Amino acid sequence: MLPICSYRPLGYENMSKIALPTSLVPRETSTLRLPTTQTEQLSTSTPASVLPCANLVTELDSSLVQLSKLLHMPPTRPEKAANIRISGKSLARLRPPPATLSGLQTQALETTLHTLLGPLSEGGYAIGSLPGNFKNWRTSDYAREAIAAPLEKNTAGNPKQMGKLAILRPGLGNIGPSAAIAFRTAQYAERVVIAYTNMTDPATAQLRAVDNYDGVAVPSELKGKIFVIGSPRHNVITFEQSSDVLLEQLEQMRQQKQLLGCDPFSSRATLIGHSQGGMDGTLTRARLEKAGFGKAIGKLVGIGSPFRGTPNVESLVGTLVKGLSGAMVTQGSAAIAALQPKYAQTVLGPTHERFVDFAVCGGMGSLPDLKWQLSWPPVTVDDHNVRWSLRLIGATGNLTELLQGAASPMTELLEILQLAKADTDGLVPLKSARYGKSTQTMRKPYDHIGLFEDAHVIDVIARHVAA
Repeated sequence: MLPICSYRPLGYENMSKIALPTSLVPRETSTLRLPTTQTEQLSTSTPASVLPCANLVTELDSSLVQLSKLLHMPPTRPEKAANIRISGKSLARLRPPPATLSGLQTQALETTLHTLLGPLSEGGYAIGSLPGNFKNWRTSDYAREAIAAPLEKNTAGNPKQMGKLAILRPGLGNIGPSAAIAFRTAQYAERVVIAYTNMTDPATAQLRAVDNYDGVAVPSELKGKIFVIGSPRHNVITFEQSSDVLLEQLEQMRQQKQLLGCDPFSSRATLIGHSQGGMDGTLTRARLEKAGFGKAIGKLVGIGSPFRGTPNVESLVGTLVKGLSGAMVTQGSAAIAALQPKYAQTVLGPTHERFVDFAVCGGMGSLPDLKWQLSWPPVTVDDHNVRWSLRLIGATGNLTELLQGAASPMTELLEILQLAKADTDGLVPLKSARYGKSTQTMRKPYDHIGLFEDAHVIDVIARHVAA
């Protein structure tokens, strides 16, 4: 029997009046620390069968209370939204530049995202998974395992190549690829740039080579091949703002082309965008072509990208910003609105499909496998590496109402059972991710975050777009 939760957390509409627990009040000299192990958060007296739901809502309550208290700070914005200049040409912005969140706002957002979508680091806490087998694809062990696997080969028997430059683009929330994804991509391309969507910190606005990515040391054979630009700190902006940011980053790469080893505007780069990153990449490629830079992007790939929009993102991001104020609400609400199907399809219509060479789609597939045993707990669960929080969102379409107890336990169970027939990765339906010249749906189950963590996805992309 699946663990069902009828827990009703604190009323979010009154969150601003809730006293923040003493343990969660940040001090000037302290930083918020993400939970690293289950034993830090899970009570040993709680039956294992109810831990996923009970702890998910408990962690969600704590994180949202932090957001409620920390996001009442005015954002800072540039006084004037100047046009974007790239290689001597001026391009109009699509939206005003993103606001700069305060340090506490950023910490609160990061804590919440890690709580809902973890693990997002090597020692990350997997609150979003059922008890049982969950392989963290962000570990150094998996990164080594990934690069040791055989590479895809061309008809001549040589490893396939993505060319001079590959760009990995995160989506909403600026959740970067795993080290395994970055390292595997570097085996197919001469240079790899992780282009974070957060460029509000001038200290991280330069292109820079890295010896350590996402807490994992870059293997010696790949050193000098992996670069980052922008900040890995999480943010929530529209895909149009993200397109503006990507143009600025390409110009910065051009100015540092000696370090990069090529001019990005003539590199025919392979741009791989996860989630919203595929959308802003498509929009950016169209803008570059119109401005006369058609050789900047040679291949564009979307991974779980909601090209036709998705209503499910409102459940996740809406949970983060409901009842709050400040920059997070302003930008979060705009990002939600931009991903609604009607608007997304207005901006990225059928004429834009030619810019997408390949789209990788994922679905969470079958329900968890239950294995009964003559010990406690009496059942172990294999959820196919699908995060429980994303299974809930994909099943119900509304995490907020579910966690507030709007549905009965039986209704929750029936809605979750329907997911076995649903085509979704938890946030993006397959019908939205299937876009462009060619698409492929992954055979094994994936949730939305896992698509940007398992290096096998890069092998699939190399098989279709690399020479």
